[in-house]
Amino acid sequence: MLVPWMGVAYTQVSDPIRGPITALYQEGDHLFIGQQATLIEAQITDTDVRVIRTLKLNRHEIRAFAVNQNVALVLSEDGLTTLDANLNILDFVQGGGQRLAVSGDRVYVAALEAGVRVLRLGTSGKLEKLGALTTIGPAADVAAEVNGLLWVAESVQGVRLYDTRNLTTPIALSWLRDLAPATVVRVSGPRLYVGYGNHIALVDTINLKGPKLLSALALDDKQATVGDMAIQGSHLYIGRLDKAGPDMVSFDVSKPKAALAESSVGNNGAGERLALSANNLFIGSVQVGLQRISLGADRPSLVATWEATNKDDCTIKPPGDPQPPNLGEAPHSAVTLKWSTTCHPVSYEVRINGQVAGTTHDPSYSFTPQGGLISWQVTAIDGSGSRAAGPTWHFEVTDDGWLTAPAAPPNASPVYAPPLVLVDSRSPAVIIATTCAAIIVGLLLIVGAAWFFGSRAEERTLRKDL
Repeated sequence: MLVPWMGVAYTQVSDPIRGPITALYQEGDHLFIGQQATLIEAQITDTDVRVIRTLKLNRHEIRAFAVNQNVALVLSEDGLTTLDANLNILDFVQGGGQRLAVSGDRVYVAALEAGVRVLRLGTSGKLEKLGALTTIGPAADVAAEVNGLLWVAESVQGVRLYDTRNLTTPIALSWLRDLAPATVVRVSGPRLYVGYGNHIALVDTINLKGPKLLSALALDDKQATVGDMAIQGSHLYIGRLDKAGPDMVSFDVSKPKAALAESSVGNNGAGERLALSANNLFIGSVQVGLQRISLGADRPSLVATWEATNKDDCTIKPPGDPQPPNLGEAPHSAVTLKWSTTCHPVSYEVRINGQVAGTTHDPSYSFTPQGGLISWQVTAIDGSGSRAAGPTWHFEVTDDGWLTAPAAPPNASPVYAPPLVLVDSRSPAVIIATTCAAIIVGLLLIVGAAWFFGSRAEERTLRKDL
């Protein structure tokens, strides 16, 4: 139970909300919590967050939630699951991702290098694959407008608005190329909010084909990045990621061309996930766990914390177990790099041939090598900004897609043929051996002839005597 508070934050230890938080979502007075591979549904009260039920999905880490038509959607690393009001599984479709957006009966999944997966949600909770939107940059986040229009944060490619009504021939309507590397996008009325690097952009989208930048807000530290965003009225709440400093900062955006910083909460730089519920803001992170912030007073204040039990015991380590294996080979085509790690890092920085190729939230990265010997390195980054760089691995790209293999044995057993012996007749040894052989042969002939003629003479003498 939550201890009654009087302006003091209390630590929760008795409730089952004690693991690293990987996803948050608020629906009415209910809070959906992704605790790695486990889903927790809780009810928010004035003095507590009461757990109603839990469900172990066992589909790797939960990344995002949404609720539509009384159906809960749970996005995990393995795919998308739909649940009824009692958390009974209705359907599951393979294909994971990082973020989720729903508009009407359409579901959009931001799947990094795989682009955006598009599905249709039926009234019974069944999912139908409609296709995929191939993006130029990795799809880190999505925000849906009406009529099949979709904003996509594409990392170093900035933000694009796509018309996805015809997935066979999708159309890019707008490109905000300067808002890079874009990682978070949110839509609120005729406004688009973009988190890119340590900045937040406020964009006027009344004309979707000609969006206008209203203002750009900067976080306090150049190393800080935007982890998440939540909007309520004229207040913008930013989940902040850094080695230290505030977990959340808020801005007054009632005057979008002159937005003002308001306040901040926390000191761990652990603002990975945000969820708003009336006058409460919840912050979830792998490092700290779950925090409850009261927004009712003049300044936001920390009310309670459900600490992650492994926050002090788990330290990220350098990635290992590379695929393709170190000093191995790969075909001359698209290659998916994979690795293993510990403690659920927030992201991974991938270097290829010494250059930063991209950032991913999954322990994998796909690209098409140009050929030759390829070097690659992965750095794991946790919620506090700590980095653990792995070793530099190598693999060779083979020509024409063929991998080196030992030659196959012949189909039939070879017939043995003795080697041809050549004799040098001019060598001294050969001459001596030949001479000796000739003498021996001559002596044998003389002896044989003498024996033959002697025998004949003796035979004639015997005949005369008779």
